Amino acid sequence: MSVDRYLNEFAEAKTPFRDGYFDTGDIGCVTSEKMLVITGHKKGVLNLGGNKVSPRLIEEALCDHHSVREALAFAVPGELGIDEVWALVVPASSLDEDALQRFCWEKLPHAQVPLRFITVADLPRTEIGKLDRHRLNAIVRGLRGSTG
Repeated sequence: MSVDRYLNEFAEAKTPFRDGYFDTGDIGCVTSEKMLVITGHKKGVLNLGGNKVSPRLIEEALCDHHSVREALAFAVPGELGIDEVWALVVPASSLDEDALQRFCWEKLPHAQVPLRFITVADLPRTEIGKLDRHRLNAIVRGLRGSTG
């Protein structure tokens, strides 16, 4: 017997159950050694011109640069309504944005290179210390409001 819904769930509710299985929303792959590696979550995936990418891949590339301690990549609708990548960056030392941009062009597919770097002292976190991606909308609105 398998589970197909929550107890007392409304018929029109969006359910994580699909074909008798619980859909966790996780994204991953199976290695040649048959190990499952979770690389992200569907809700956290960036849709960049139809290409789906985990922001963690961009963040890992950013953190490979010697001047970046932490990074948080996210999508922001551009002037034409097409999502573009921005990144919050916590510098490990003085940050040369041009050098970081060149580094990203070498390490990442071009659609994944952040167009804007926002230097911050700390990344937004929840009370339990997890990255708080939900606060990014407020941060972006504040930046756009302060620049015109």
